[in-house]
Amino acid sequence: KKMENDGTHEAIDRFGLARVVRNWLIGFVVWTLIGLSFAIRSYVNSVQAGTGITWQDFFSAYLIDFYVIGAASPVIFYLCRRFPIERGRIFAGLGIHFISSIVFTFTVYPVSLLAVWYFGYPNLQETPTLAAWMMDNLLHPFFVHQTFIAYWATLGVAQAYEYHRQAQISKTQLAQAQLSALKMQIHPHFLFNTLNSINSLLHKDVEAAERMIARLSDFLRLTLNSSNASIVTLEEELEFLRNYLEIEKIRFRDRLVVEMRIDPEVLTARVPYLILQPLVENAVRH
Repeated sequence: KKMENDGTHEAIDRFGLARVVRNWLIGFVVWTLIGLSFAIRSYVNSVQAGTGITWQDFFSAYLIDFYVIGAASPVIFYLCRRFPIERGRIFAGLGIHFISSIVFTFTVYPVSLLAVWYFGYPNLQETPTLAAWMMDNLLHPFFVHQTFIAYWATLGVAQAYEYHRQAQISKTQLAQAQLSALKMQIHPHFLFNTLNSINSLLHKDVEAAERMIARLSDFLRLTLNSSNASIVTLEEELEFLRNYLEIEKIRFRDRLVVEMRIDPEVLTARVPYLILQPLVENAVRH
């Protein structure tokens, strides 16, 4: 069993590593395409204007810029998970991300300037030293604005990804909850006890046995008819619960007394399907 568990953990670790590598590869391709599109546009405009700036200048500057932004983009995804822009917190989320985008811009952009100086093709005639390069470009409105916009564009992608991730998690949890509830409904322990009770009653109280068979039939019918539902009204949920409790009351007779106090105004409330039955079954069993 230990070897099986170790193998399972190893498989999960490999899957997680593969997913991380895949995400980074996707990010690399996306940021490369964005950098190339900006570089090509600027180079074409430069040629038309006759500025004489080489294509190496544009391609190195833009690609390095967006690679640095891409390398820092996990921070944006983390902030999106930590401070989502969602209903009830829209203005708070926007305010936090506005401040974060400013901090991000004036943290990441200087790093990209350093990277372009060391790995790109800076104009050494106009800015012969690193200090001159930084002073000349640090507050350049176009590139500051570019980094600022990149933050918000990445935030939009992160928000969409987070919505998708939460939807997948909710769907998985709902499926697991439904499966667990269905297992509890048609649990062999419950069915066997019910069938044994019916068998015993057939020799003692035929009328009670018939009532139990009818209730078991209703119980199974409701289970099958509603198995695909995720949200039902409280009234429907209670109807299912009553069928279950009728079977148990026939089994336990005077030992089980059930009293329901339900405000009529809440009967139309929407609730998760089978939210009550597992709780009641656990109470009856123990």
